[in-house]
Amino acid sequence: MCRSLGSLEEIILLIVMVLDENAYAVTISEEYKKQFSKSITIPAIHTVLRRLEQKGLIKSRVGGATNLRGGRSKRYYSITK
Repeated sequence: MCRSLGSLEEIILLIVMVLDENAYAVTISEEYKKQFSKSITIPAIHTVLRRLEQKGLIKSRVGGATNLRGGRSKRYYSITK
């Protein structure tokens, strides 16, 4: 398995590390915009997160569903050892 990282993968990985336990697609998008003064789409973030998870660099867990999100759960990401 290829473990080399593209620049966007590296940036998203660092953002996941900074956000710690609050890293999910929306907060990653907000932090990206804050750091780089430009936006990134949620589908683009999900693509990168999937690649990082396949490479074994991050892991995900599903949080509890909330009424605020229409009963949908958030998927949180964290760095692996």
